[in-house]
Amino acid sequence: MSTTVSASDDPGRGSYYSDGHFLLGIVGLALLRDGGRWRPEKLATHVAAAQRILDNLGVSPYDGNRDHPLLQIDSAYEVWSETYDDAEGRLDRGLYQAFEGATVRPLIDRLPRGRALDLACGTGRHAWYLCEAGHAVTGLDASAPMLSRARSKVPNADFIQGDMTALPFDDESFDSIVCGLALNHVSDLRQACIELARVLAPAGRAIISIPHPYMLGVLYWRTPVVDADGKRWSTPEVEPNWHGAYIEAFVSSGLTVRKCLEPGFSAAELGVSVTLDDGTSLVDSFEAALAGQPGVIVWLLEKAQ
Repeated sequence: MSTTVSASDDPGRGSYYSDGHFLLGIVGLALLRDGGRWRPEKLATHVAAAQRILDNLGVSPYDGNRDHPLLQIDSAYEVWSETYDDAEGRLDRGLYQAFEGATVRPLIDRLPRGRALDLACGTGRHAWYLCEAGHAVTGLDASAPMLSRARSKVPNADFIQGDMTALPFDDESFDSIVCGLALNHVSDLRQACIELARVLAPAGRAIISIPHPYMLGVLYWRTPVVDADGKRWSTPEVEPNWHGAYIEAFVSSGLTVRKCLEPGFSAAELGVSVTLDDGTSLVDSFEAALAGQPGVIVWLLEKAQ
């Protein structure tokens, strides 16, 4: 599939954010965390790495451009549909999907079998798993190209194009709902939760995962999108909602929080191997900066009977 991206998707940002800036930020976080944990033996290494990066910001390899073109969310998922799945048919292609899935799927395993909605289903990662678990599955997504992939992957499910804030279903249509890594894209969180609660049956359960607000609001992580030609894009996010905003939206919609899980990245999951041009390894810096930090929030919710 070929995708045409309009000029309006990219506001014409200049090239100002480099690989060196990114590495400098990681080393700075490592310095803060190791300093706060009183690891003086680590500090000199971080300072030396930071100085090396600062002295060479304008030259290769530190001047590599990380300011990838901005792609609005609808276009982003159209482009991403080309590469979201892989030839091996793995359930989770990327690190972040696998990280989220490891927490979500044990919760799916405990859901009573029934009518399940995979909300913002994408290419059907969770829809496939729900079908395998014996649920009668419906998937909904705003992206037609993503849904096309989902229909091929999960032929036993029904897939519908629609908007999370105006669901095309009757009240109490589903016994359970899974919504993976999507509410962070919604500008009206309360309306999305009202709709979710409306179509959920009494005593029904919802499993909601989102990138952790630490990732979105502190690290300013952005969903990475790569097209079929290998071109990289970044996507805008709405301003991150923190825990209080989610709890308020859930409770005001008639949903009770049963669990709030915040798994952190292990050093092994980060799997980073970065070396500066002088041979200095940044593995310790990446681990100090990111290991143990929460990567996702997974909410388990229940609707009142």
